[in-house]
Amino acid sequence: MVKQHHMELSPRATLITSSCILGFLFLVTWYQFSHETRVIINQTIIEDVSRLKVIFDTINKECGIADFNHEKNYIDFLTVRSFVSSEIGSMNLINPERWRGPYVQDNLTIQSKVYEIVLTKNGYYIVPGTGVRLSNGKIMGKDIIITPTTDLDALVNEKEGLEYKGKSLVAPIVMEKKVLVADITQADE
Repeated sequence: MVKQHHMELSPRATLITSSCILGFLFLVTWYQFSHETRVIINQTIIEDVSRLKVIFDTINKECGIADFNHEKNYIDFLTVRSFVSSEIGSMNLINPERWRGPYVQDNLTIQSKVYEIVLTKNGYYIVPGTGVRLSNGKIMGKDIIITPTTDLDALVNEKEGLEYKGKSLVAPIVMEKKVLVADITQADE
């Protein structure tokens, strides 16, 4: 008869081994979850910015976007059905009577922050809102600061964090060209 040797672990050794295995599994799960969350954030921003670009292109085509009131404008007015003046939110329209809102049922947000339209050296752009943490850890308004002198086209790349897998996390706003028309009347006599 052959004797089998069983190596039994003490209760303490079993507890330590189990704790190490559970700790390792927790770390793997945490890493996977945080990686997927970062990917989802960028994918959501790309989808939302693309959707907002289509909406603003439609508004410009139908109503003519004249300009915006500020260097930084919150996109929190696309839920409006109708309004009285030529200004909706911080956006000024040439033909406000052609507004076909609401363009969305709820304002688009990422990390509970609305998207923004900011003035740059190259014109107005749709960007993730101030305080949004991008997948690379950079925070809009803190690590990535956009001003009227910022060349956003040069800033859009993977290193700076405004591009993900070849897709931009920002989009330009097309606006009507301003044409100044002077009403010249002569009052001779």
